[in-house]
Amino acid sequence: MDESTQWDLIRRAAERGYLEIRDNRVRYICRRVYDDDFTDPEEPVRAAIYAWLILEREYPNTQIDVEVTVPRRIPADRADIVVYEDARCLQPYLVVETKERGIGPTELARAIEQAFGNANSIRAKYALFDNLDSSRLYDVANFPPAERDANYLGPRENLPSEFGRALEFRLIAGTPADIRSVSASDLENRVRRAHGMIWAGGMRDPLTAFNEWSKLIFAKVHDERHTPNGQPRRFQVGAGESAVRLGNRIRALYDEARIGDPSIFSEPISLPDDKIREVVRTFEEVGLTLMDVDALGAAFEAFFGTVFREELGQYFTPRPLVRFTVAMLMPQERDILLDPTAGTGGFLLEALFQVWKGIDKAYAGQPELERRKYDFARQRLYGIEVHPIVGRICQTNLLVHRDGHTNIEVGKTCLDASFRNHRITTVNPPFTIVLGNPPFGDAIEEGDSDRLGSSHLDDFELARGRNKIDSEIVILERAIKFLAPGGRLGMVVPDGLLNNTGEQSRCPAFRRFLLKYTRVLAVVSLPDHAFRKQGAQNKTSLLFCRRYTQEEERAFERSYSQALQEMKDAPLSDVEKESEAIKKALIHHRYKVFMAEANNVGYTATGMPSQLNDLYHAEDRVPQYEAQDTILGQYVQFLRDPDAYEGTLQPPCLAEWIDQVFEAHKSHRLDPKYHLFKREEHQGSPEGMKRYKLGDVLRRRREALVPYDSPDREFLTLTLTQEGELKPREAGVGNNPPAWFGIYFTPGVRWYRARAGDLIVSRIDVWKGCVSVIPDEYDGAIVTQEFPIYAVREEIIRPYYLKLLLRTDYFRRAIRAVTTGHSNRRRTQDDDFENLEILLPDVTVQDRIIEVVRKKENDKEAAARQHEELLTRVEKVIMGSTDIGEFLKEVGS
Repeated sequence: MDESTQWDLIRRAAERGYLEIRDNRVRYICRRVYDDDFTDPEEPVRAAIYAWLILEREYPNTQIDVEVTVPRRIPADRADIVVYEDARCLQPYLVVETKERGIGPTELARAIEQAFGNANSIRAKYALFDNLDSSRLYDVANFPPAERDANYLGPRENLPSEFGRALEFRLIAGTPADIRSVSASDLENRVRRAHGMIWAGGMRDPLTAFNEWSKLIFAKVHDERHTPNGQPRRFQVGAGESAVRLGNRIRALYDEARIGDPSIFSEPISLPDDKIREVVRTFEEVGLTLMDVDALGAAFEAFFGTVFREELGQYFTPRPLVRFTVAMLMPQERDILLDPTAGTGGFLLEALFQVWKGIDKAYAGQPELERRKYDFARQRLYGIEVHPIVGRICQTNLLVHRDGHTNIEVGKTCLDASFRNHRITTVNPPFTIVLGNPPFGDAIEEGDSDRLGSSHLDDFELARGRNKIDSEIVILERAIKFLAPGGRLGMVVPDGLLNNTGEQSRCPAFRRFLLKYTRVLAVVSLPDHAFRKQGAQNKTSLLFCRRYTQEEERAFERSYSQALQEMKDAPLSDVEKESEAIKKALIHHRYKVFMAEANNVGYTATGMPSQLNDLYHAEDRVPQYEAQDTILGQYVQFLRDPDAYEGTLQPPCLAEWIDQVFEAHKSHRLDPKYHLFKREEHQGSPEGMKRYKLGDVLRRRREALVPYDSPDREFLTLTLTQEGELKPREAGVGNNPPAWFGIYFTPGVRWYRARAGDLIVSRIDVWKGCVSVIPDEYDGAIVTQEFPIYAVREEIIRPYYLKLLLRTDYFRRAIRAVTTGHSNRRRTQDDDFENLEILLPDVTVQDRIIEVVRKKENDKEAAARQHEELLTRVEKVIMGSTDIGEFLKEVGS
């Protein structure tokens, strides 16, 4: 054995956890852990032979011992290596005597005698001398102790593998005893168990465990596709097979798969053999390539979501949302799809599922049906995933589903300027559908090569001139640029992108960009809990648009440029000119946009499945386009005749001219909840009621003061709970100062005075009902700027009546409609709040209503007091301090 082979064996054994070399010491991980001096010239020889016995001859390390005391030998002697035939290590099989390289004939002869002496003493079947320069194997058990010629078997290579046992396998390809499909829940449980085995209670981080899991699945898929009929599957544990022997076969299978497809993995399996055996035993009988696409995707999604959220901050998009998004895009066999932030491939797999279902229906009974499905999977699904491990899982996922994995660009950001796959480009892009759920909420800074690749922020129209921008804005811009002319986009977006008003956020700029380059097809608002189970608190919607065809883009550009030219000398800002030009171009090229709001999406806030689903109904897991009581069904109705479509109240759907949507709000909001509420708001006034804007009945109170300027004065500071209850802020709690004297306030910060009868609202939480009226005892209290104060015009509306009105379900819907942003702390802009319309009766009617409500409240309070008093008396009876008979007599029982 040459030195290169020697050290390669030692390295491989160390990688697989059979030995460790550190600080000039070698540690053998065998029947017992043994440590020795690695600088001893003989020790690297022993280490190499030990590794060879495990890796090349597949003897279990748990049945190997080193430095074994040999009985009845004088002086006391130790065998360098002993291999045992049984798991309890009671039946010696092989004794090995090792020596350093370069010994002479005399020392060699002495070493052979030592090997024989040890083998005979412990009754081993074989003896092996080896110093790597030469090796001699002898049959000891079947010959007299002095025999040295007839029992010579040759060099070490003649030693049988794993005791010379033939393996028996039960899974034979192409027979009834072959792999099989299992249910989605069964597969999910197996995936969970396998991941737990690899993770090993935290020994490996979850992402490393995923990566190793993917390697084994990669090998398994190769075995499923390349084992001839009548041959045993290689991805299985043979009867009585040792972990090392199985590990060798699985590693060889994996290497064979890598040679055939080098696009996914470049590094070897790094799991120890016992872990490989556990995972193989868990998955061996499952036919992954036999499983239904949808069941396989559901099993992976159900398990992976939690780990991805915790380790990467990534969120699995729930299956109903993915299914609905794909169904709204109506992919066909001819489409070419791209997910620019592919994750583990959920959107691509759902598109595969729906297109395959369509092919099954359209080409049933035709010989080329399977070829069509294979071609679509291999040639028309593309993805980009920046995280290497997530990307590998995506590739493995697609590989299981008959390919498409070679079209996943791994380790690249979708914002990069170039890609290894030449079809992924923004120059004459081929993609007729771009879809997915991009990450949002993170800022991308200029020079961040991890996020931008070789691009710069100035390469993006919406980021030009900026050093930082929110990720969703540039990702959506890039997604639109990936579309071929006439191509369709369907993506999850944060609501802030559709309704934030501040130009600094670039959200209004994104909406203008969207309307300049695409035709908005539909926007569907999702409930607050859509991603709650996944750990995200963002309010989201689904955006669907179509990139203009070249002819449409030229026509829009002409109208837009002409409008800009006409306003060349107008005293307007650039943003105002751009907005006005877009409005005029939209008027010239009018179309209707579909909007809807889903309150139920097929699962509850806790993630449990629910039969309530406003998005779609499914039959055999395929969305049904004709279900009129779903948003999908209503969208199909809309597409048939957009101009005649009237919308529905349940589920809430409408169609509106795009120019009217653009003009409905000064920031050109596109969120459905806003436009759907405006439809409700504009309905007629009942008899005896008059319509007002809130700004008509309220006057903003701006009585500002700087508490720090009065250092010795104590202030009463208020906060407002989400239940509408006013409370004094507690000094010394949280970030509050130890006392509310002016000296403890921040210098220069303004607070605002409130007066009895004023209305107080929370800009952030008014949409949750966070609104109240200042009572007399809090007159003169102060609040921060986050709580606008309004004086009430009592000749039009009584303050108490206003409080009742603002806490109605109707008004809560109104507030939710005008709030902006997408986090759990959404803001209500003052002008949007003041422009909300309300219906009011005469103040005399208001007074009568107030009188009735207050009487009931007083009754309720009195009943509550009586209840508390009763409980106090009952407690005394229970404790024996009051006579039971007297108590029952008093209460009339």
